Amino acid sequence: MNTIGERIAAERHTKRWTQVRLASELGITQSQLSEIETNSYSPKWELIERIAEKLNVPVHKILPATTFIIWNNEFKEHSLGNYNTYSQNQDGLALLSDLIKSIAAMTDAIKDLLVKK
Repeated sequence: MNTIGERIAAERHTKRWTQVRLASELGITQSQLSEIETNSYSPKWELIERIAEKLNVPVHKILPATTFIIWNNEFKEHSLGNYNTYSQNQDGLALLSDLIKSIAAMTDAIKDLLVKK
């Protein structure tokens, strides 16, 4: 499960929501959501945030595990070999901040688990 579309679909299925329901919650069409889930359309950062909010998951749960960039306020997937820096806009900075917080939280959780053993 590497793409944002696959992750959104998986989280939606976990909630047992149809595409129609999530699309309705987001104020988009089922067709638009289908295009996102099949990776035919790259959603803007604001929509990624709204999807995470509606699915009640942190943003990093629906972002690909590999690499990504923010370019012209659109989410784009890239291989590690083509890893690019974040754009200088506020969306890129907000994403970077969220990722740093998520990594710190995961590191703390792993430390806690190791201490308990």
